[in-house]
Amino acid sequence: MIKVIGVDPAPSKNSVLFDGKDFKSFKFEELKEYIQNISKIYSDLLVCWDAPLAGSKDSLTIRKIERFFYQNSKNAKELSIPKGISTLGYASLPHWSISQYIFGLPIINKELQKEGKFKLLTSNIPIKGLYIAETHPALSMWIILKNRIDIKDWIYKGRKGDKKLIKKFHEALMEIEEIRDIAPSNLKIENDDQLDAFVTYIVGKLYLKDSATIYGDNDFGAFLLPKDNDLLKRIDEVKA
Repeated sequence: MIKVIGVDPAPSKNSVLFDGKDFKSFKFEELKEYIQNISKIYSDLLVCWDAPLAGSKDSLTIRKIERFFYQNSKNAKELSIPKGISTLGYASLPHWSISQYIFGLPIINKELQKEGKFKLLTSNIPIKGLYIAETHPALSMWIILKNRIDIKDWIYKGRKGDKKLIKKFHEALMEIEEIRDIAPSNLKIENDDQLDAFVTYIVGKLYLKDSATIYGDNDFGAFLLPKDNDLLKRIDEVKA
C-alpha cells in the first residue's frame, strides 16, 4: 500500500500534517522524527509538501513555473487566477530552512549537496519507494473549484484571511465524489494551515488515481496539482 501524507511546513511555528484521518502538529524537530519513523514503516511513501523543493539552473530567486503563476503575470491575468493565490519566487520563501533540515532540498549545487533518501517527484512515474512532491494547495483548490464556486477573492490565509472561506472551500471540495471517497466525512478544519495540509494530502491521493499530475519539470519547476488539460497545454506551450 502506498502511504500519502500532506504537510504544511513552517520553520518558525508548528507544521501541520494530515495523514488521511487526523491532523498532527509538530515542531520542526518532531516533524523530522515523525517522517523518519514513518519512512521505516512504509516502503512506498509519498510526502506532499507545501514548499519549494527544486531550485533553478537559470535563477537563484524565481523559477519559471513561479513566473507562470505569479499574480501579476500575463498568464495569471489571462487565466483569471484570483487574488489570494500567490506564487512567490522560491528564494523569498522561509520554508527553505525546514525543507533543507528534513530533506536536504532544494539541491542548488550538486557538487556540494548530496541527495537524501526521498526522491523528488518531477515527472509522472509510479510511486515505488520514498518520494516527495512539491504542491500548492491554493492553486490546487482553484483548479478543482474554479468552475464550481464564484468567489472573487481567495484570501483565506493569515491575519487578513476570511475564515468563512475555509469552511466554504472545505464544503465545496466534499461535494465532489472523488474527494469524498478519499477524505473523512466527519473531518473538522479549523484554520488555513489545516486546510492546506488537507488539500495537499488530497492532491497526493488524486495522483495515485491519475487525477493529479506534475506540471512542469525539474528545470521549469514542478508542481503536483489536479489535472486541468487546458492549463497543462498552456504550460507546455510556454516550456516549448
